[in-house]
Amino acid sequence: MYPKHYFAFAIFMFKIGGYYDPNYAKTNFLRRFHRAYNLFVYASCPIYYSTVELLMLYYTSRSSLYVFVDHVGMIFVHVVGTIKLVFLLTNMKLIKKVMRIIKDIKYESYGEFQPGNIFLAHCTFTSRICYIYIFVGSLIPLINQFKASIKFIDQRHQLEVGNVTCKEIMPYYSVFPFGSATLNWCIVEFIVQSIPMNTYVYLIGAFDVNFVFMLAYLRAHFHCIRGTFETIRERCLVRLGLPEDYETIVDSENPKLEAEIQMEVLKVTKHMQTIIRICEALKDLYLIPLLYEAISVIGILISCLYVMSLEPLLSLEAYGRFQYALALFWQLSLYCFYACEITNSALLVTEGIYFMKWYSCTKSIKSILVFNTMRMQRTIEFTVGKFAPLNLTTYLQILKGTYTYYTFLSKKGQM
Repeated sequence: MYPKHYFAFAIFMFKIGGYYDPNYAKTNFLRRFHRAYNLFVYASCPIYYSTVELLMLYYTSRSSLYVFVDHVGMIFVHVVGTIKLVFLLTNMKLIKKVMRIIKDIKYESYGEFQPGNIFLAHCTFTSRICYIYIFVGSLIPLINQFKASIKFIDQRHQLEVGNVTCKEIMPYYSVFPFGSATLNWCIVEFIVQSIPMNTYVYLIGAFDVNFVFMLAYLRAHFHCIRGTFETIRERCLVRLGLPEDYETIVDSENPKLEAEIQMEVLKVTKHMQTIIRICEALKDLYLIPLLYEAISVIGILISCLYVMSLEPLLSLEAYGRFQYALALFWQLSLYCFYACEITNSALLVTEGIYFMKWYSCTKSIKSILVFNTMRMQRTIEFTVGKFAPLNLTTYLQILKGTYTYYTFLSKKGQM
C-alpha cells in the first residue's frame, strides 16, 4: 500500500516554519493569518536576531575569548538560518514540482516485491527520525528559557531593588525598545524573546526535514527500480495470463510476451532516467547550501564544546550546549546517512537488472539493459560544494576537524 501523503510532515514543517503560501489557504482569515505569521517569522528571526548578534559581537568581542566564541557560534546559526530561508523561498516552486513528479510513478506487486510497502516503510522510518530531530531541536530554546525562568524566581527580589539587571537574566541577547527597568517589563521582554526563538527552530528545521524526505524518497525509488527490473518477466507473465514457469528459448517465439517485456523495460528505464535527472538537479541545487551547512556545523560545534568545557558539568548552561550539539550531530548524521544510502541503492539497481532472466530477451532489450547497467555503475552522490562527497566518511572527517579546532582553541584560552 502506497502512502497517501509521503511529504505530509515536510509540508507541515513548511507551514510552521513560515514558508507556506497564503494563497493556498481556504479562507480569507487563514490567508491573512499565514501572511502575518510568515512576516513575523522573517522579521523576528533572521533579520532582527542576526542584526543584534552582529552588534553584540562587535561591542563585546574584546571582553573575553569565552564571549567571543559564544557570539561567533550564534552568528553561524543566524547566517545558516538566513541562507536556508532564502533558499527555500526562491526554490519552493521547483521543490514542489519535484514532489509531484516522483510521487506519480507506481508498479504492481509480485511475490516479495511490494513497491507500496517499500515507500510506506521509508516514509514511516523517515518521519519518526525527523520527529525526534525536531523534538531535540525544540528543546534548545526551551532549556534556555527554563534557565532564565529559574533566575527570575531566584533573583526576583534583586531585580526589583536594582541589584540585578534584566539583561543578566534574559536567555538571549536582544534590544528591547521599551526598556526593562521594572519586573513587569522584564517579563514582557522575556516573552518577546522566547516566541521568535521557538519559531526559529521550525524555520531552520523545515529545510532539514524537506531535504531528508527528498533523499529518503529517492532512495525508495531506487529500491523500487531494483525490484521492478528483477520481476519484469514474472509480472509480464501474470498480465498475459501465462504460467509462472513459462519459458522460451527466445522471447520472439511469443510476440505478445516480447512486446510486453519491451514496453515494461522502456517504462522502468524512463523511470530510472527521471530519478537520475532529479538526483543531478537536486545535487546542483543543494550544492552551496550544503557547503554553508557543513561550515556552520563546524563553527557551532566548536562554540558548543568550548562553552561546555568552561561551565560546570551539571549546569543548565552546559546541558543547553550539549543539547545543541546533539541536535547538530543528529542533523549532520541524517544528511550523510541518506546521501550515502542513495549512492548504495543506485548501485544495487544493477543487481536487479542481472537477476531479471535476461538471457531469453531479444537483442534490442539486451542492449537497453547493458546501457542501463553501465549508467548505474557511475556513482550518484551528493557533494558538499564539490569539495567532498556527502557520506559517512565526510561526517567523521567533520567531527574530527571540529575536535581538532576545539583543542587548539582550548589551549589558546589557557595561555
